[in-house]
Amino acid sequence: MSQALCHEIRTEGYHADSATLLPDKLPAVHSKQARQLQEEVIAFVASQCEKVPAGERLPGSSEVLESLIGKGKRLEGQQSQIGFTRQILAMASSVVTVTQKEIGK
Repeated sequence: MSQALCHEIRTEGYHADSATLLPDKLPAVHSKQARQLQEEVIAFVASQCEKVPAGERLPGSSEVLESLIGKGKRLEGQQSQIGFTRQILAMASSVVTVTQKEIGK
């Protein structure tokens, strides 16, 4: 159950439907204690999802941030003379798809 939960939250993050979809992603449980634990986990996920603004999805793991920090360190090694501020912008630009509309804004 913990592996399925971690996988789901790590890959899907927290969003409005997380707690609703989660029971179908978790394995069937048969003991009273396992059912209680599963209910507590789903309630915790629901409480986290209440904090998510409508229409948004928040990360459920620090892996994304850790990966971005690693990318920043690689950029720093390649472009150490350009300064830290520009590296932050380069890190941010590496995780978005920029459209003409966004550039216009």
